Amino acid sequence: MATDSTPARPVGGRDDDPSGADAPGPGPAPDVRRPPAPAHGGLLHLLRHARRRRMLGWRYWVLGARALRLKLKYGDRVQFDGPAFICSGVHFEIGPNAVVRLGRWSWIGDDTKIRCHEGVIEVGSKSVIGQECTLSTYERITIGRECIVADRSMFIDFDHSVAWADAPIRSQGIYTRPVTIGHNVWIGYGAAVLRGATVGDNAVVGTYAVVTKDVPTNAVAAGSPARVVRMRDAPSTMVWADPHEVPLPEKERRRLVREDARRWGKPVPEDALEPVDEP
Repeated sequence: MATDSTPARPVGGRDDDPSGADAPGPGPAPDVRRPPAPAHGGLLHLLRHARRRRMLGWRYWVLGARALRLKLKYGDRVQFDGPAFICSGVHFEIGPNAVVRLGRWSWIGDDTKIRCHEGVIEVGSKSVIGQECTLSTYERITIGRECIVADRSMFIDFDHSVAWADAPIRSQGIYTRPVTIGHNVWIGYGAAVLRGATVGDNAVVGTYAVVTKDVPTNAVAAGSPARVVRMRDAPSTMVWADPHEVPLPEKERRRLVREDARRWGKPVPEDALEPVDEP
């Protein structure tokens, strides 16, 4: 049972080679993984892209139509930056002050429930959410790019207060803290990621694990509560770039920050608007 000092609010790397072989020379330059480019070139370009990937079948049209219907229903409370696929039976609840953001080429599996009472739910580009999953937030749930979330997984960023024994639990309010899933993460079947937990990039969470504390980058965690059972090798040629944090040429960094802000309707930071003196 989680506790928090904040008041409740009303419900609303690899080891050395033992063989002694010479160390390998420098590897290839890092492949900096940024989100896929936004759709450009209009409908014709999009159709060509879909044909190359065998995505012109009737099933994909139905999945895309569901996303369009969702946009028509909720307006600015649902935001896309490209095509997204929503399977049958997916249930959305989006409050008047809430936003759901689905990255391009993301996939939401059958009968998944997305309940954004308040705050933000964000699913990154090319991430796949399995069947019968639950995402429920009063503050923020973020799932990074190219993640795999197995069926019946659960992400919840709030707990009910139980501070007063003589009051009904349902009337005692809730505690909230964001849930954050990094990039290239695999969440196993039936896992639960609870309030305040962060799962780092390239991590794996085992089947039926209950994540209540942070899982480091490249870790494998399992159990209830989840504990790190081993570490994966850190990728040597793949870098997950965040334009706000990763060292880049300043001009390129500012361009990426501006694009990110425009894509999601966020205010552009002042430093990203200032011109960069060319060397």
